[in-house]
Amino acid sequence: MEKNIVVIRSIDEYVNSNINDEYLKDSVVVYCRVSSLGQVDGNSLEVQQNRGIEFYKNNKDLEFDNIIVLREEGKSGDDVDEDDGSEIVKRELLRIITNKWKSR
Repeated sequence: MEKNIVVIRSIDEYVNSNINDEYLKDSVVVYCRVSSLGQVDGNSLEVQQNRGIEFYKNNKDLEFDNIIVLREEGKSGDDVDEDDGSEIVKRELLRIITNKWKSR
């Protein structure tokens, strides 16, 4: 059976998507990010996305209908939140989806 693939590149795309609790229940997530500024302009996100999708498509042990691809576009390990002094990379999409997942 063909899987539904939804690619989310921003918080706005997530908010305007059809991803709700019911959709999440039957989904797996491919999380794509870069870890250096050099990867931001490269094809690293595309490679990660394709490999993640292929992994789930080839995995016959998992039961799911949807593959949600979260792409932290333009984010790198060098993007830090210096305002609060924590120097933690801002990964808004990951934070939102993990909080949603935890609240199920």
